[in-house]
Amino acid sequence: MKRYKFQQAEAIYVSTLVHTMAPVFGKVMALTKPRRAVAYHFQNDPDTLPEVVTAVRKTYGGPVDFAVDGRVWNITKDEINTRVAMLNSQPFPPPSVTPRQQAAPGGEKYQIPEWILQGYAWETLPLMDQIHEEFNKEFGTDFKFPLGSKK
Repeated sequence: MKRYKFQQAEAIYVSTLVHTMAPVFGKVMALTKPRRAVAYHFQNDPDTLPEVVTAVRKTYGGPVDFAVDGRVWNITKDEINTRVAMLNSQPFPPPSVTPRQQAAPGGEKYQIPEWILQGYAWETLPLMDQIHEEFNKEFGTDFKFPLGSKK
């Protein structure tokens, strides 16, 4: 009630009808006797985890993992190994579900805003030319850097 600002009726409804409280989860695991129980979809943080573990352990003494994002279970007939995967925190976006549109469908030339030009490092132009030359050679194109060259 404190963390989510729930009223009493909301709190008891959410914790008993929408979710499974920790001691009830423990009881279900004690009844079903899984090779490894997995508690998930709860606030697994340093403030709440000790309370959840204590509540589960009141009714279940078997093997249990308290899941976190990225947890992986490698399950074979002989064993269950648990680890936390290394996640890519900056993945590329998924492919678009709509067709791509050209930036300037009518062939208009993109106008570079003055504020971009004010901070541009003009000393990089020779390097930009080299990058474009290599790109054009690899892909058979003839693109020029839009700010022009100072060769």
